[in-house]
Amino acid sequence: MKTIFRLLLQILFRFRAYDMDALKTPGPVTFTSASGKLAVARAAGLLNIRLLRDNHDGTATYAIDLAH
Repeated sequence: MKTIFRLLLQILFRFRAYDMDALKTPGPVTFTSASGKLAVARAAGLLNIRLLRDNHDGTATYAIDLAH
């Protein structure tokens, strides 16, 4: 099954050239996640995340700067 899957991927992506470039955003990207998890993100090496506000419903709004 893995061989068939790999062959299918080779056929599908044979003529496509992908070039990854750095993501550029005009400012920080905000997202909502579980509250109290900033320390977990920092421990995982995501030092460019900051807490914007605690929503007092078990969630918090965070911002990540993708330029760094």
